[in-house]
Amino acid sequence: LIARAEAPLRTALISRQLGVSRLSFATSGELMDMLRTLPGAISPLGLLFDGERKVRLAIDRTLRGEEREIAQPSCACGCAQEDPTSFPEEEDWGCDVDRA
Repeated sequence: LIARAEAPLRTALISRQLGVSRLSFATSGELMDMLRTLPGAISPLGLLFDGERKVRLAIDRTLRGEEREIAQPSCACGCAQEDPTSFPEEEDWGCDVDRA
């Protein structure tokens, strides 16, 4: 779920809107297996690694019409760019996550 930091998290409402019985949070092992990332470094860019399409992305509709979105390259190194072509090279990320 991508939402504003101050947005309330009402899991029952979100579950109903997504048509699922309940939401769950992934363990650190599941995050690494599915998105090749760690807790605190989750990014929509990690969906590139979800070959089995186990993860479903939901975006809060209040974000519609925003001029830009910023995402980090699935590492907890504080990287954020508005131009996806300007991300630093992987070896410059300063992360200890195996990206193979």
